[in-house]
Amino acid sequence: MTEASKLKPVHTERQILGIVLVSLGTLAIFIAVGAMFGEPLLDRFIAVLMALAAWFDLLILIRTRNPAYLAAFGWQALMAVRLMTRTENRTFLTIYAVAVILLAGIFFAAAARKRTKWRYREVLELAARPVTATRNGYTDRPYPSGRADYTMEELQGFARFLQKRMIALPYFEKNRIVLQIEPSFWHLFYLRYGYEGCTHVAFDDTGRISVYISEKSYRKYKDELSFDALCRAMGRLFVDFLELYRRESGAGIIERMNGLKLSGLADGV
Repeated sequence: MTEASKLKPVHTERQILGIVLVSLGTLAIFIAVGAMFGEPLLDRFIAVLMALAAWFDLLILIRTRNPAYLAAFGWQALMAVRLMTRTENRTFLTIYAVAVILLAGIFFAAAARKRTKWRYREVLELAARPVTATRNGYTDRPYPSGRADYTMEELQGFARFLQKRMIALPYFEKNRIVLQIEPSFWHLFYLRYGYEGCTHVAFDDTGRISVYISEKSYRKYKDELSFDALCRAMGRLFVDFLELYRRESGAGIIERMNGLKLSGLADGV
């Protein structure tokens, strides 16, 4: 029997409606530009949009080191070049078509396996699973969540794994590593740097762990869970993740998240 989620439901139908409306709006703009200015200018207009999309994917690639975004950058950049130059060289067009199909296929295959989605909701759900108390609601403060044995070298590898799999953004400080769990477009596109005010787990060089859960994250739960218990559970979850990383190079972490079968649409970015 599947355990009931402790998170408020995501309004998937609204997200889908939003995607459909944006797509229809974009198509209408393309038709209008083509009708008013002709096909050559329409191609250049689309080329600029594809170049912007490629630039955003490049920023995400640099920020997360997720190789799926290298594929996304590649096919979008190639499409921008093709539309901007309007070349008819048959050799180029053959290579272009093969490359775009291959790179787009790689990206969408990764998306289907949830490798391009931030795993924010899965982390919140797993942290809340052992929490049953509903007293002592939200408090805006970091919470000391215990200790663990690790070296800073293995912690760095662990942080890089979480970064690549879009589970946490790491911040490497002098005496600790902070894992930001609550992402935003501002962070991914380098418009904001720092984890202040965002949900995060910190591991220092003496083995101490602290947890901060933002009010935004806390309000995603259906019930007012005990804040202290939730912070302890979040800390234990990341210690468990570290152990899984040691034993299985992180495969067990992904299995636990995929086992929740949460929505594939983004939430929190």
